[in-house]
Order: sequence, then structure tokens, then C-alpha cells
Amino acid sequence: MSLKAISFIGVGKYHPINYIWEEGEKEKSFETHLFPLAVYKFFKPKKLYIFCTERTKTAKREGAKKTYVEEIEEYFKNFAEKGENFSYQFVDIPEGKNVEELWEIFDRLSSVIEEEDELVIDVTHAFRSIPMFSLAVATYLKYTKRVSIKHIVYGAFEASYEKEGKKFAPIFDLGLFLEILKWLSASEKFLEFSYGITLGSILKETHTGLWKEKKSRAEELPRKLKRVGGALEGFSYAVWLAQPVEIMKRANNLVKLLKEALSEFEAWAKPFKVILERVLQRIERISYPEPEVLSEENLKVQKRICRFLLEQNLYMQAIAVAREWLISWIILKSGNEEWIKNWRDNRKVRNFIEKDLGRINAYYSKGNEKTLKEMQNKYIFKMTEEFDLKGMLTLLFDTRNEIAHCGMKKEAKPPEALLENIKKVIEKIEKL
Repeated sequence: MSLKAISFIGVGKYHPINYIWEEGEKEKSFETHLFPLAVYKFFKPKKLYIFCTERTKTAKREGAKKTYVEEIEEYFKNFAEKGENFSYQFVDIPEGKNVEELWEIFDRLSSVIEEEDELVIDVTHAFRSIPMFSLAVATYLKYTKRVSIKHIVYGAFEASYEKEGKKFAPIFDLGLFLEILKWLSASEKFLEFSYGITLGSILKETHTGLWKEKKSRAEELPRKLKRVGGALEGFSYAVWLAQPVEIMKRANNLVKLLKEALSEFEAWAKPFKVILERVLQRIERISYPEPEVLSEENLKVQKRICRFLLEQNLYMQAIAVAREWLISWIILKSGNEEWIKNWRDNRKVRNFIEKDLGRINAYYSKGNEKTLKEMQNKYIFKMTEEFDLKGMLTLLFDTRNEIAHCGMKKEAKPPEALLENIKKVIEKIEKL
């Protein structure tokens, strides 16, 4: 792993100015008209790649004898003579006039960076759409080569100011844009698939980092970001492991925490604040304060969980929860206080109902008269007849079993057919 830097030279008329770089509470300055030199001065990379076009190679300041390329070579020649652990290289690129040339630039940029490098990207003298393109390359390298992007810098000459007779220009760190992309990517995973591990991790890292830096007074630092991060992760585990009681419980807790931490998001996690409303819309409808007490309201929320899982493309979880929902529905409909009290007890209640439903489904599928005689006076059989569960039972049990056994049976249904069956089961459940 080594620190590398990428920089650019264009054909502009560059003028000397004191560039200012703030590093913590320290401020460094360096006077130059060629920002690649400032990149070396401020960040001390082991290798500096300077990208330039054919036109760039002849560009120079008005009245100057040497080109920009020659000036850079002359400046860095001294470092080579002193034997410093530093090297630089000019890399030819096209001007980016069309899509093909942009892809060529993309290849040249990504090819000079190796796995797990640390990287500084300078876009000060970059031309046309290269600054925007560099952000895309940075994101690509971050995820494909596990590159650590230390800074994306821009020497803002146009934001210059005078002080004590000298001209200064601030250097902006555009790494914020990568942070926003990271937040957006993590948020998308949560909103689309209820995968909150990445988003939760970012919130916890933000919380811990702020407390380590202690740039503000302790009373102003966040106190709930870490808890929200943990709650997001816990909610995700419950969803992905298809545990409706835990989903309701953790969603309820998460909604409370999100609302309590609103001001902290505004101050310390603005990207999350932007998507907060969408997150709340998704999880409020499946939160419930008394998930362990079987009631009509509880079952209504569980129905919404089935629909939620379907919308999140979590099909295996959706059919698994749908099957358990039917058993819970039968328990509540029975009015049997002992059953309702022990509705989550497998040995006392659920296994008994599950076996009877399996036998009833076998009768519907195979028409076994012996099974009919054994079952017809039972409460569960009467319910299946009263509510016309025949078609749904077969669809639910067959689909769930085929998915649970990973299609390991003769004449297994294709995935598309199973998905359609899951949708039909949930539609039927929603009507009960």
C-alpha cells in the first residue's frame, strides 16, 4: 500500500498564487501557478501521475520560454537528484470529446492504480468533464480495487482573496461528494432490500469519529447516531431472518429513535436527514408496540409485513412469514384462550395446527377419504371449509416447501412461477 496522486495539466493561462491547505487546525501555504507541484508539497505522494493531452504538452504561460510540462520536469528534477523516495510520470490521454475518448481516459486513470492504494485526486487544472469523471473513477476504484481515497482536491483560484499584499486561494476537498455517494448507496440498499448493515455502520462510524475528534464541545456532540445505527442493523437481521415479532418490535424501536435523533441528523448526518422521511414511511407501517400479544391488530401488521417483504424482493422470507401468519390467524379465530396465550409455543399449539393443516392439504391434494373422516369434525377443517382455504392451502404449502427445499424435487417449478405463486398467496391472505 502506498500513497499515490493523480493530477492534470490543461492549456489554461495559469497564474501564481498562494494556495492554502487546512490540515486540522494547521494551515499550510505554497505559491505556484502549477497545482501538481502543490499536490506534492501538501500530500507527499510516493508517485504522482500527471495526465495531459497532446495540446497540453505545448501549452505555456504568456511570454514564458518553457512549457508547463518542462517547468514541472525541471521542478521535480531536483528531487530525483537528492535521492528522495518520489517519482512522477506524465500519462497521455485524449481530450474527451466523445464517449469513446472518455472510456479511454477511464482506462488510463484506473490502470495506474493498484489494489489497496491510498489516493489523492487533484482536479484543479482538469478540463471539460474530467472533474466529474474523476469522481466516477474514484467511486469505481474504491469498490473494485479497495482503494482508499484520501482527498479529492480543487485549488479554487476563482475564490482568491488578498491578505497583506499577497493573493491567496483556498483548496477545497471534494471528498464530500464521495461521502454523499456512499450514503446514497447505503440508503438505497436499505430502501430497496431492507439491508441496513452498511447504513448502520456508517452512522456508528460517524458517531465514533466525531467523539474521537471532539471538534465541538462534548454537550454538542451526537448521542443517538450510534444507537440508530445499531437499531438499523438489528431491524435488518429480523427482516432477513423472517421473524415477524422481532420485525414489529425492532421497527417500533427504530421509529422512536429516528424521531428522537432528528436534530442530530440535521447537524451531523445531513445525507441521512434527506432520506429520513422515506425510511420512516417504509417502517412505520410494520411497527407495533405489543408484538408478543396476539390480536387482530397484530395480525394486520403481520399482513403488512408479508406485503413489505414482497416489495423488498425478499421472496423466501415473504412465503415463510405468510405460512406462519396463517397458523396465527387460525389460533386467534379459534377463540381458544389457551391457544391465544401460547400462540408462539411450538409444542403446545403451533406444531399441532401445522400437522393438521398438512393432513387437510394432503386430503385436498389426493382426496384420501380416511383423512377426511379423521379431520372433518375438527375445528381446523371446518375453518378451511368456511373460509374457502382449499386453494390457498395447497398453493402456500407447496410453494413454501419447494422454496425451502431449494427446488430439489422432480418437476420443480421455475423461479418465475414460484414468484407468481407467492404473490397470489399474499393477495389471498390480505383478503382474510
